[in-house]
Amino acid sequence: GWHPNVLFERAWFLMGMEQFFELILLDKPRAKNLLHKIADFNVEIARQYAQMDVDCMFVGDDYGNQSALMMAPALWRELIKPELSRVLDVYRQEGKIIKFHSCGHVTEIVDDLIEIGVNIIHPCQARANNLAAWGERFTGRVVFEGGVDTQYTMMLGSLDEIRTEASLRLNQL
Repeated sequence: GWHPNVLFERAWFLMGMEQFFELILLDKPRAKNLLHKIADFNVEIARQYAQMDVDCMFVGDDYGNQSALMMAPALWRELIKPELSRVLDVYRQEGKIIKFHSCGHVTEIVDDLIEIGVNIIHPCQARANNLAAWGERFTGRVVFEGGVDTQYTMMLGSLDEIRTEASLRLNQL
């Protein structure tokens, strides 16, 4: 199943990214309320999906840019993590595998994602995260999907470059 834009992206889709970040800074209780209502909506979607004959749910919400999270990890833990956990709880309770997509640098919250039930991390963006460190830190706790650089290697690299990088990422992760 596919459950995209589950929380953070939905919030800034509704009001604009700049406006949502301003809301977080200027009126955090209102931002929390918005995220809670979005999570309520997505919990109901999750309840419907959870009854379907699928083994895995692909849940997505982009949190990173090329070099950092889009918000401080502590702020992500305060605002996003509790609401995301509520949505993922529905899938966990039904025994669904949870594959979680977030583009960008998300290293600081991978432990949190594992803690709230994520089984598979996607896409393990090579140019935004230190995948050798990921392999050392997270192997055995989560499945990695992806890892080969999709921004250059897969788009413009030669077949030999793709093979070399695929081998590197398999060894790292």
